[in-house]
Amino acid sequence: MSRPREARFRAFGLGAYNGDMDARSGQRRVLAIETSSARGSVALGEGPHLLAVSDLATTSQHCQLLMPTIDNLCMRQGWDPKTLDEIHVSAGPGSFTGLRIAVTVAKALAISLRLRVVAVPTLDVIAARAEELADPPPNLGVALDAKRKQVFGAVYRLQAGRYRPLAEACLLSPAGLLARTPQPRWLTGEGLTYHAEAFRAADTPWVPEEHRWPRAEEVHRLGWEMAAAGCYTDPERLLPIYVRIPEAEERWSLRHGGMSHRKRPSRP
Repeated sequence: MSRPREARFRAFGLGAYNGDMDARSGQRRVLAIETSSARGSVALGEGPHLLAVSDLATTSQHCQLLMPTIDNLCMRQGWDPKTLDEIHVSAGPGSFTGLRIAVTVAKALAISLRLRVVAVPTLDVIAARAEELADPPPNLGVALDAKRKQVFGAVYRLQAGRYRPLAEACLLSPAGLLARTPQPRWLTGEGLTYHAEAFRAADTPWVPEEHRWPRAEEVHRLGWEMAAAGCYTDPERLLPIYVRIPEAEERWSLRHGGMSHRKRPSRP
């Protein structure tokens, strides 16, 4: 039986802080979180080195499973969570609920344990998965479902073995993403499944499904690069990256004459 939520938070030493690194190797200890999609995962790293990864047990209970999974992963690694130094979080766009869960947990831990935070754009994480292919394509279009026959899309180009964004992520139609992605190209992201007819009509190869999902391993890797470049986010200002605001918030904003927005963190 899992412990009550309050007990799980006490296990992380919330309300106390012990950030002393004197008894350790000097490498910063990193927790990476990815819950922007149905397939959540968390990872631990020491500096740039990935040490351990754990998948969330189901595809629909990130809220209930994230804290126990983090707790168990730290226990398996022999780490007191109070000795963490940084949190790298997949910040969106993606599932509104999943993003809010990850951001809420990251913010709570960062503030309570005085950890540094890196907000990693989720589309960058998905693009990085295609780097694992034997022959990565020169250009890559990434699509997440945005409903209303639209996708959250971004275009990437392979440079020195790494995918770099050609433009900011935006809300557009599948045809619009195809038009923006130069040839030769491949497509990736869970949005392909939701808009299969539109994307298959273009006769463009798809990245294999096992490489289309964001993973905590890539959140750690990209987050470490951003951290090395000083791209940290103030935990008090940490927010999900929404290309479109949630429908409930959109309705409220329209009724009250305002629209909110989320900014994408910069990458090196």
